[in-house]
Amino acid sequence: MKILLLKTFARVAERRKYNLQEEGIAKEFIRQGHECSLVFYSGEKEHREEIVSFDGDKKFLIHWTPAAKIHDYCFFNKKILRPLVKQADIILTEEFEQWESCFLALTYPHKTIIYNGPYDLSQKVTPWKALDVIRIGGLKRTIRIGIKAIHEAVFLKKMLRKNITIVTKSNLAQKTIESKGFRNVRVVPVGLDIEKFNGYVETVPIRTDLAALPLLYVGEIQFRRDIIFMLKLVRRLRDEGVPATLRLVGSGPDNYVDACKRLCRELNIEAYVEFSGQIEQASLPGIYKGHPVFLLPSKYEIFGMSMLEAMFFGGIVLTTFHGGSDIVIQNAVNGFILRDNDQDSWAKTLIAIHKNKIDVGKISENARLTVINDYTWKKSAAKFIEIFEDKRRENR
Repeated sequence: MKILLLKTFARVAERRKYNLQEEGIAKEFIRQGHECSLVFYSGEKEHREEIVSFDGDKKFLIHWTPAAKIHDYCFFNKKILRPLVKQADIILTEEFEQWESCFLALTYPHKTIIYNGPYDLSQKVTPWKALDVIRIGGLKRTIRIGIKAIHEAVFLKKMLRKNITIVTKSNLAQKTIESKGFRNVRVVPVGLDIEKFNGYVETVPIRTDLAALPLLYVGEIQFRRDIIFMLKLVRRLRDEGVPATLRLVGSGPDNYVDACKRLCRELNIEAYVEFSGQIEQASLPGIYKGHPVFLLPSKYEIFGMSMLEAMFFGGIVLTTFHGGSDIVIQNAVNGFILRDNDQDSWAKTLIAIHKNKIDVGKISENARLTVINDYTWKKSAAKFIEIFEDKRRENR
């Protein structure tokens, strides 16, 4: 089977800094005997990049392609894309709200599948107050609302009339897509490309002694990840006698990063907080191994790749209710789901971890086994192949 994957987000993907989902699943497709190629947004120039799998006997091409773009939405150069699309047996593209994805689904409904991650906050049913709407600047928010309205007017009714196949990354995304009128929507969770961490598969320590409490966050330094909440939490823990430190790995808008650093000074926690900036994937295993507790207090999270990475290294994850935690985390079994912006519950849990009132060794082991057994791309690729085969049978 010839599979074409498209990353439709109009930003240049940095392969060395991110564990890219498209690359991880492409490796599994070719490992399972299929041909696969990828299309990524290149900015301006067209070029190709050959990716060789870790075992060295499989490879695929990434076609870095120019595109017309509005905000984060793009249309790829058709002279480059058209021959790739025609040769493909299956087109796996991303995001229901991306115009390129809708165009492909309407033009080639017999072989296009949309893999959707975003979900509507208003569709969520949580055991506490609904999460805050993401704060976006005025201009960006206006652009997003306008693009979404145009998208609904142009594509939605047409897509509902055709046999469009949509697969979602989470149960929350499935509810959102079904609320738009689609039926038979299937869920295939995101997987982790553990090949990126080869050499660490058998050497990950199970966490037992947390006399010190080095906390870790990996991701963008931005509002929706609630970095300020984590900084205030460090101050709270230090005030209660817990020797907590926090390492923040990632970059973000200068004004927000500067605000976070100012808060560190105001809270007098500069000595306990490290802003590491963005770090290449090759350096992350040592960081994960050295930080047994991982914080992800997101106000919204499509899935949370860094959460899976931390769990793979035996990290004890404290996070909020979102697309990924909803299906990955069993509360107090392989991690913790805590209320958004609830400093008391976060502090109480971290203090219990520090004082060994929680079996951290068991939670650490369960976290690692959860990823290895259920959330690798090997598992997800096999589910996708079943969907691809169903799609081809429907159209014979």
